[in-house]
Amino acid sequence: MGHSTLIRALLAAFAIAASGCVAVPPPAQRPHNPQLPGPKLLAPAAEVAREYACAARGKPLLVLEQSSIRPTPLAAGEEFAHRIVYALCPARRQNGAAGKLRTRIRFGGTVVVDDTAAYRVLPGRWAVDTFIALPPEAAPGAYEIDLEFTSAQLSFATRVPFSVWVPATR
Repeated sequence: MGHSTLIRALLAAFAIAASGCVAVPPPAQRPHNPQLPGPKLLAPAAEVAREYACAARGKPLLVLEQSSIRPTPLAAGEEFAHRIVYALCPARRQNGAAGKLRTRIRFGGTVVVDDTAAYRVLPGRWAVDTFIALPPEAAPGAYEIDLEFTSAQLSFATRVPFSVWVPATR
């Protein structure tokens, strides 16, 4: 498969996912990925503030608690879920922090997707689920998803490796 087809498919998926609006089948039709796309509040800001002793810090705190892909390894043409869980304690009563979310996908060390979108992290603990359908022609091999959020005061970065294989029954 040419990288241009993979790039177009993945860029479209990530651009839509960054906005929180992803057209995916209902959970019943996604046995490996039963959750819905987008952000979900896991714990309110007050609970996160107690857990991380945010009052004593005097400055905002952003912690990336989880970054995972499911299922893995992946077959070409299969959908996968990328989940991040973050916790944010703003310095004062803020409505979060606006910044940029950069998503890169690497195949064999070469960047095949590089997309940046506006993104807002919110106070509390949040899980954010994104779903990506690999094209059936996706080349087998080692891939990585790099995700980086940056704002004026806060940032996080994560890299998650995954592999793609081609089913023998093609």
